[in-house]
Amino acid sequence: MARLIEVENSQSLPEKVVLQVGDLLVLKVSGGQVISGTDVVELLGPFQASLLLNNGEIMSPMGAPNTLMLLAHRRGQAQLDVVTGDPWYGPGSKQLVVVVKS
Repeated sequence: MARLIEVENSQSLPEKVVLQVGDLLVLKVSGGQVISGTDVVELLGPFQASLLLNNGEIMSPMGAPNTLMLLAHRRGQAQLDVVTGDPWYGPGSKQLVVVVKS
């Protein structure tokens, strides 16, 4: 069964993550890109977390995006560069290696 893996603190993100095919990794970062392995993982986002209100409307805060998702498609290895911090006032980046197993 595929797993939903949430990483709340980008500072605690390790340099290497091992996933299984079908896993969805949710990172609380403001952006990123796949450097290599685009056939192994799919990058979704960046997104801005929003709320569904009781009346069916969506409430979105103002500010930078804060969520990036990574879907593991096939076995292999990918390298990513993720953007941490505020992209306008205090950006940083971190390299991440993702290994996808069957």
